[in-house]
Amino acid sequence: MIELRLRAVNGDASMHDWRYAHNLIVPGDVLSLDDVRARTGRNLMEVACLGDVLIGCTTVRPPTEDNGATSTVIARVLPEHRRRGLGTRLHERALDRARALDARTGPGRSCPDRSTGPAVSRALRSPSGRRPAG
Repeated sequence: MIELRLRAVNGDASMHDWRYAHNLIVPGDVLSLDDVRARTGRNLMEVACLGDVLIGCTTVRPPTEDNGATSTVIARVLPEHRRRGLGTRLHERALDRARALDARTGPGRSCPDRSTGPAVSRALRSPSGRRPAG
């Protein structure tokens, strides 16, 4: 069995891989390399590979006062690698990273997108923070 590898987005090569996966999966929000570089300064981002093959990416938006102390967890899997449990594994990994930021599990919600199929995100909140209304 080929090992699932995750690596932090912290250099040009990983930024290009993360950008490729994001832009393919979210065509309505195409990002430039500068956009990705800016996001690495505020989010925890990883690239996921099976062996040497890119299969997706993750983003953890840390809790802040501006977002009601809520973390957002996003797992993206390229279409040709879906329906194999990889999205679940990426999501669980990203949830663990969010929890390490002193967040706790809140209600999850599905975020379907007609262009990419269903996706799952889970809001996490800091034990000292409140979830925003609505």
